[in-house]
Amino acid sequence: MPNLKSFIHVSTAFANCHVKHIEERFYSYPIKHKDLMTLIRNLPENQVEKKIST
Repeated sequence: MPNLKSFIHVSTAFANCHVKHIEERFYSYPIKHKDLMTLIRNLPENQVEKKIST
C-alpha cells in the first residue's frame, strides 16, 4: 500500500464493559442517553460517580 497515509484502529472492546462476554450486537442500557446527560448536568460530580458505580 504505497499511498497509505494513515491507518486508524478504533476498538469497541471498552464500549460494553458492563457485559462479561461481548458479542457482535447492539445492547440495551438501563438508562436513556438524554436522561444520563440530564443527570450529569444537574448533579454534583460526587453524586454522579455514586450513581454510575452501582
